[in-house]
Amino acid sequence: MITQKPNKRTSSPLLRAIANMKQNKSLLYILPAAILQTAIILIFVLTFMRVRNPKVRLSSVAVENLSVNSSASSPSFSMKLNAQVTVKNTNFGSFKFDAAAATIFYRDSIVGVAVIDKARAKARSTKKLDFTVTVSSKKVGGFVDA
Repeated sequence: MITQKPNKRTSSPLLRAIANMKQNKSLLYILPAAILQTAIILIFVLTFMRVRNPKVRLSSVAVENLSVNSSASSPSFSMKLNAQVTVKNTNFGSFKFDAAAATIFYRDSIVGVAVIDKARAKARSTKKLDFTVTVSSKKVGGFVDA
């Protein structure tokens, strides 16, 4: 038996019905496959590509020019701190951050402030930022050693 493709002029209603069933059957396979593929991509994105906060750590501090006056009448201290902060970006995209301030406290008083410049940590890398703080007890009101 030779089968022909049904066309609109010569086909019978039975042949058109069979052709429509074949189209519906292929659609029945394509639609669930597309839904399954979308679900797999969504699970992958939500599991592996989620956005995480960068990890900020004070990695090193070096003290220079430390001077301490421990006299009973006017105790004081001053020093220069060279420090390094690391920003570890575990995301698949870069992370930009604005300038920030590093503040050093002594007994609830601010004794030193440094500005950390704005920068960008590239995708899945660590950015190292260096800064210097001059710390002095002159900024402490009523400095008394306990």
